[in-house]
Amino acid sequence: MSQVFYNKRILSRIEERVNLIIPIASLVALLSSVAILYSTIPVRFAYIDAVVALIFATVYFVRHVIHTETKLMIIISIGYGVGFLSFADGGFSSAGLTIFMMCNVLAVLMLSRKRGFLSSGISFVLFLMLGLMDYWGWIRNGYGITLAKWAVNVLMYFLFLIFLHTSVYAIKEYLLEIIGKLELNVQKSHYLAYFDRLTDLPNYECLKEHINEEHGQKLSSQYLVVLNLRNLRTVNSVYNESFGDAMLIETASVLRRLIGGDGYLARVSGNEFALWIRLSEEASVVEYTNHLLTQFGEKFELEGVRKKAEFYCAVARSGIGEDFSILYKKVQTALAYAKRNGINEVVVFNQKLEAAYVERERLHDRVKVAVDEDVFTLVYQKQVNSNTGQVVGVEALSRWEDVELGQVSPALFIDAIEILNLDVIFGQHVLRRSFADYRLLQEKYGSEVKLAVNISPKQLISEHFTDYVGGLIDQYAIEHGRISFEITEDVMIHEQTLVKSVFEQLKHMGIRISLDDFGTGYSSLNHLVSLDIDAVKIDKTFIWQHNTPRLRTMLEMIRRLTDAYGLELVAEGVETEEQLENIRSIGCYIIQGYYYGKPERLEEGKEFK
Repeated sequence: MSQVFYNKRILSRIEERVNLIIPIASLVALLSSVAILYSTIPVRFAYIDAVVALIFATVYFVRHVIHTETKLMIIISIGYGVGFLSFADGGFSSAGLTIFMMCNVLAVLMLSRKRGFLSSGISFVLFLMLGLMDYWGWIRNGYGITLAKWAVNVLMYFLFLIFLHTSVYAIKEYLLEIIGKLELNVQKSHYLAYFDRLTDLPNYECLKEHINEEHGQKLSSQYLVVLNLRNLRTVNSVYNESFGDAMLIETASVLRRLIGGDGYLARVSGNEFALWIRLSEEASVVEYTNHLLTQFGEKFELEGVRKKAEFYCAVARSGIGEDFSILYKKVQTALAYAKRNGINEVVVFNQKLEAAYVERERLHDRVKVAVDEDVFTLVYQKQVNSNTGQVVGVEALSRWEDVELGQVSPALFIDAIEILNLDVIFGQHVLRRSFADYRLLQEKYGSEVKLAVNISPKQLISEHFTDYVGGLIDQYAIEHGRISFEITEDVMIHEQTLVKSVFEQLKHMGIRISLDDFGTGYSSLNHLVSLDIDAVKIDKTFIWQHNTPRLRTMLEMIRRLTDAYGLELVAEGVETEEQLENIRSIGCYIIQGYYYGKPERLEEGKEFK
C-alpha cells in the first residue's frame, strides 16, 4: 500500500468533516471580527478576521469543485498567515507560535509527504524571518532578545519539525502495515464469503446480492438458468474426488469461455452452476441454453480419462422486483422435475410446475412445523432369522400423518427434511425416541434384539454427534453392541478422514455400522474395503427382480464378499414366499420385509404402512 494510496484514503474519509469545519471556521472568524471592533485590540485584526471569514465562506460555496487536499492547504496557509501577523504585530506571539505548531501537525498528518515537507519548510522560513524582524526591531512589542537567543529558538523550532516528521511518518508506516494486513484480511474474507475457492466463480451469496441489486433497478426480461452437472457423485466414487474437482474446474472454465460477457455466471452448489442473463423472451433463453449445451458437448480428457459432461438444465423468468429466494426456488422446482423425470432438455418453470412449487412450499412449511413440534410417529419393522423364526432386530422408521396434508409418504417428507437442512434435529428426535423405546422393544422381542436407526450423512458428520449418541447410551443404559446405525454410500461424498474418525468413535461406544441399499451405488465394493462396517443390507430392488441366473450369480457374489469380510448380510423388502426362498438359497437368512410383518407402532402393536 503506497503513501499516495494512504493519503487518498485519509482524505476521502475526512472530506465531510473538512466541509463541516470550513463554515464553522468562517462563522468563528466573523464573530471574532465583530468582537475585536468592541475591544481594545487594534482594529486591523478585525479586518484580518473578516478577510479570513470571507475566504472560508468562498471555499465552502465552491467546495464541490475543490479537492480536499487543496482545502486543507488553504486552511493551513491561512493559519500560517494569522500566526505570522500575530507575531509581526506583537501582542499575540504565544498564540502565533501555537498556530504555527498546530498547522504543521495538520500538514504532516493530512497532506502528502511532499506537501507536508513543503508546508513545514514555509513555516520554518516564516519563523526565521520573524526572528530577524524582531532582531531588527520591526516587530511591535517584540521579544527584544539577542540574535543568539533567536538562533536558539529557531533551532528548537527546527528540531520540533524534525521530531514531528520523523515520529508521525514512523507511525504512518506502522499504520500502513497494519491497514495493509487488515485490507488483505478483508479481501480474503470477502473472497471466502462470496467466491467459490475451487472454480474461482462467484458463489450463491454473491449471485444473490447481484440479482437483488438488479431487481432494485426494476429491470425486466431476466432469466436464471441452472445447470446441474449430472453424476458427479458417481464420478467421485468411481474415480476419485480429485478427478471430480478437476471436472468441475474444467466445466467452470468452459462455461466462462462460452458465456463471455453475455451473463453473470456462478457456482451455487457442489455440482450446480447458475447463469443470470437478460434476453427478450423465453424462446430466446431456451435457444441460447441449448446452443450453450451443444457447444459443451465434447468430452473432457482428464487424468487420462475421457468423460462427457452432461447437465440437467432449468430456467425461470424473474418478475420485476421479485426476491431472489423466490426466483431460486422456482428454478430449483423446474430442476427437480428434470431430475425426477430424467429430462435431458431445458425445463422452463411454468404454471404446471408452479402448482407443484406451491404444493412443495406447503409441504416444506408443514415439515418445518412437524420437525419443530416433533410430531412424527416411530414404527418398527422386524428383522427375522429365517432359520429359527426369532426376531433378531428391528429397524426404526418414521411415519407422518399431518392434520392438513394427511398421511405423507416418507420419501416426500425425508426429501423435504434434507432440502430444508433439518436432518440433524430430525435425526436427534428419532435417536432420542428410539433409544427411549429400546427397553419396551426388549420386552416384546427379547433382550438380545438389536435396534437399527438410519443416520443421514449430514447428521453423521454434524458437530457433537458422537457426544449426543454417547449421552443417550448412558441415559438409557443400553448394552454394548445393541445399536446399529444404517448409513448409505452418500456419506462418502464428504471428507473421508472425518467420516472414518466418526466411525471409530462410534465403534468405541459399541455402535454397529450397517451399509444400507448395498448394490445400488457405483463403488459399493470399494466401501467394503475402506469402511469399518459390520453388516450389509441388500437393496430391495434385487429382491423384487425376476429371478434369473444372472441375478442369482450377483447375489451369490455379494454373499461370498460379505462372508470373506466377516459381515452380517441382511435382505430387505422380502414380501413373498418365492422371494424368501430365492434369498435363502444363496445363504442369506436375516430377512426384513412384509413377509414377516409390516412396520408396527410399539405402543399399539398396529401395522403402519
